[in-house]
Amino acid sequence: MGEPHVSNPNEPNPKRGPKAWINLSSGTQFFPLDPDSESIRLSDITKGLSNLCRFGGQVDAFYSVAQHSILVSYIVEKLGGSVDEIAAALLHDAPEGLGLIDLPRPVKHQPALAAYCEAEAVLAAAVAKRFGLETIEPEIVKRVDVQYMVPLEAERLFTNKHPDWFVHAVEIPDEVRKEFGDRFFFPLSPNEAFHRFEHRARQVFGTDAFEVYG
Repeated sequence: MGEPHVSNPNEPNPKRGPKAWINLSSGTQFFPLDPDSESIRLSDITKGLSNLCRFGGQVDAFYSVAQHSILVSYIVEKLGGSVDEIAAALLHDAPEGLGLIDLPRPVKHQPALAAYCEAEAVLAAAVAKRFGLETIEPEIVKRVDVQYMVPLEAERLFTNKHPDWFVHAVEIPDEVRKEFGDRFFFPLSPNEAFHRFEHRARQVFGTDAFEVYG
């Protein structure tokens, strides 16, 4: 009896060419470096982001990228973001849930990882196309994600913080700090984060979101 064949993600695939692929929770064979927008499923994004911890896992308690994304979407809505901007806020880290996992920003944007950032941009464009958006990173989302969320999260998720971390911090609007400063920053398990993300996705994309987008 011969050795069992183990599928190699780097073996050529007649449909997609010799590209590395991963298995998503839906069973989809997905090519993060050569993404087909039609193969992107909301359920896979939800599962991936719910199981992925922010800040390289260095937080006091598990805090998922899904929970972060939910909060970004609520803050963008609070600041008067459009329907598309709110949707983009919920999906702004979707590439991380589809194989290009979360890297802390200061590391990700080093020259040595330029190819990674390029791949992430390609996958982000595929996500935007799948959900009928121009981009998943409009300016309001970038501002909330980087300038507001990181300080708010760090204040509540790290007992120990290096003093150089926020030397260039911006002033967070009062309406954001008052409503979101403590209200939503309690750790959710991956399963809880999954259901919260699912609920928010139905608010943003419609009650049939997972029927429409898989």
